[in-house]
Amino acid sequence: TAPSVPSVILLNPETNQIDFNYGNETSFTFSDYTLGSIQELDRELILIGGLQRFSSDQSPPVEIDDPDSFKGQAIEKLKDYRGRVGIYNLSTNSFVYSYDSSDGVYVSDVSRINGGELSGCYLIVESSIMSNGGRVIVIDPFNNIIREINTGEYTIINDARLLANGNFLLST
Repeated sequence: TAPSVPSVILLNPETNQIDFNYGNETSFTFSDYTLGSIQELDRELILIGGLQRFSSDQSPPVEIDDPDSFKGQAIEKLKDYRGRVGIYNLSTNSFVYSYDSSDGVYVSDVSRINGGELSGCYLIVESSIMSNGGRVIVIDPFNNIIREINTGEYTIINDARLLANGNFLLST
């Protein structure tokens, strides 16, 4: 079996020491298929978007048509996970906020919006391997979706940014 490697690491370049680490394949992790994201919000808070393993009784049934294809391999690797966004407090070593993606979509990127009418909201990119259900959403701190781009054209969306004019810039 592979060693358990932390998913989030805070490295002090002056001392070359790890000041903090969190997550692994059995708790919170990232994937080569859907990437993930981290962002410092302030000295104590880290915004993290990635994958959370389902508890053993929650995992939805998944059919894989072509297990040798990219899609089949991704589905096999991700079938026991759901997308999750969280704000981790370094002082208390706990999450102070979380958002879970719907089954079958995985968080590829997340950032907090600073400035403008959406200031304090979160821009979340969700990829879908099984269908063209990838989407970009903006949620408020209470997990209400206040904007959504879901045209049915995307599977994997890597990154999104909210532009000054209110448009979204996507990389797929």
